[in-house]
Amino acid sequence: MRLAHYTPVLAALLLGGCFQDPEPRGGSTSETGDGDGDPGDGDGDTGDGDGDGDGDPGDGDGDTGDGDGDPGDGDGDGDGDPAACTDGPYAVSYSGPLTLPAGANPQGVALGYVNMDANLDVVSSSRDEHRIRTFLGSGNGSFDVPIITELGSMPFPGVLRGGAIADSAFDIVTLGLDNGGGTIIARLRGDGQGGFGDYEANPFVTNQFVLGLATGDNALDVITASGGVLTVFPATVGQESYSFNPIISAGPWPSGGLVAAGDWDGDADLDVAVATFGALYVGLGNGAAEYAFAPPIPYMGGPSDIAAGDIDGDGDLDIVLVTAGGGSDAGHVFRGQGDGTFGPDTVITAPSGPAAVGLSDIDKDGMADLAIVGGQTMAVYLSTGDGFGPVMQLNCGLNPRQIAMGDVNGDCVDDVVTVSISAQQVCVMMSDPP
Repeated sequence: MRLAHYTPVLAALLLGGCFQDPEPRGGSTSETGDGDGDPGDGDGDTGDGDGDGDGDPGDGDGDTGDGDGDPGDGDGDGDGDPAACTDGPYAVSYSGPLTLPAGANPQGVALGYVNMDANLDVVSSSRDEHRIRTFLGSGNGSFDVPIITELGSMPFPGVLRGGAIADSAFDIVTLGLDNGGGTIIARLRGDGQGGFGDYEANPFVTNQFVLGLATGDNALDVITASGGVLTVFPATVGQESYSFNPIISAGPWPSGGLVAAGDWDGDADLDVAVATFGALYVGLGNGAAEYAFAPPIPYMGGPSDIAAGDIDGDGDLDIVLVTAGGGSDAGHVFRGQGDGTFGPDTVITAPSGPAAVGLSDIDKDGMADLAIVGGQTMAVYLSTGDGFGPVMQLNCGLNPRQIAMGDVNGDCVDDVVTVSISAQQVCVMMSDPP
């Protein structure tokens, strides 16, 4: 199906000057979205937004410093220009946040080189408006007025994942709702200029998914866990299609779960981790999108997001998840041993009601750092190798969803991006240039 996209200025010309974009660049609105946060609403979390990103090999979160081994894949994580950021660690401080209008009931956000230049762009979804907004970045921390893709009759978009699925153009996959309230996974093909064209949608009951090279063919596959099984929807190389027969691995968890992906044991095959209430299941892959799961690692609480990266710089990927509700608001760190096993749960503090976690080597010291959003707080934790330094935080707006991380202002320090349902805005926690 073909989709319409336009900038507000172009729309005004096409409509004889009668169209007025209700959300000018740099503004924010005071009206709230529905803020439903209901489990199963397709927003990507257990009850909210997952925020962990694209899940390329090496992490599962899609953030900078994830070791995904896919340079130039346009996966939306962004690390600025690696060749120009080799003198780390860089001093880190934040100001802002910069806000961008996200429309009614925004649910997802991603970073990527959408128009294929050297500057990171922001993509967000508005569920109630059936729209995708693309804010093209200048490289200095400013953004153009949004290019809007009208989804028309397509189901309501939620959490976003971005990547060059099977060619060089940045595409997105979204977890959304159909008109009957069921969940779908939909792929929207990027046009390389900031808009998104045709899409395909597949119904599937899930709360979250990641993208990763599960089948080893250089096309990003969809990976999700639900109903006690792990399901991989392989991409069709060269066609960016997910209309196919899924690959299913039985899992020991009782129902749905949140998924991260990475190479846990260093054999170059994509592995997975599935977080359910109180249990983390690690599955080692065979390179053909089939997984064998170890006994679970226990922790307290119900997960709202999961991500992975090398937080101590030892070359082995670690897993971080956040739990929310019932007195369990916290972060949980599981340190990888390099052989597919992980150490016990280490609990860290988190903002109230943590909704999403992201990992990225923010200061370019070779260790992945954390960002967590919850309540109305965006918080950054710089890794010290054996722990984390003092928390740096800013306010954004209530009911944040996904996290995306990357250097949007060219100072070699990664910025943190989220989306607030209540404030109807994208928030950029912008690093202060030295």
